[in-house]
Amino acid sequence: MRYPDSAEMFIPIFDVLVASKGSVSVAEINNAILKAMNLPPSMQQEMLTKKEYNGIVLGYRAGWARHYMKDGGYITNSERGFWCFTEKFQAKVEQSVEDSRKELLDFAVKRNAIVPDGDFKGQYPE
Repeated sequence: MRYPDSAEMFIPIFDVLVASKGSVSVAEINNAILKAMNLPPSMQQEMLTKKEYNGIVLGYRAGWARHYMKDGGYITNSERGFWCFTEKFQAKVEQSVEDSRKELLDFAVKRNAIVPDGDFKGQYPE
């Protein structure tokens, strides 16, 4: 069983930001990732408790996902512990959520984490 790659978390982060129409906390992002990725309960628990480097697996990978999205110009810190779309990307989202989602998927493909049809590479069996 493999943990999701950080780039596989881009779309769940995108979706929670679209739904919030504002900024969201790291905890809200992590909860959205767990829900969206449809991971088996045992793996969810493991991601929330198993140490990887200096933190939990989920927090560590989600932190890298936010970092990559920030470097790509998609999100920014609205305040400590909270994230929102950059002004530039927010304008794109307001014009077309689907086009913005496709742009983010293309960015994830470039990071070699997601296959072109938008499905995650990994399978997370029960």
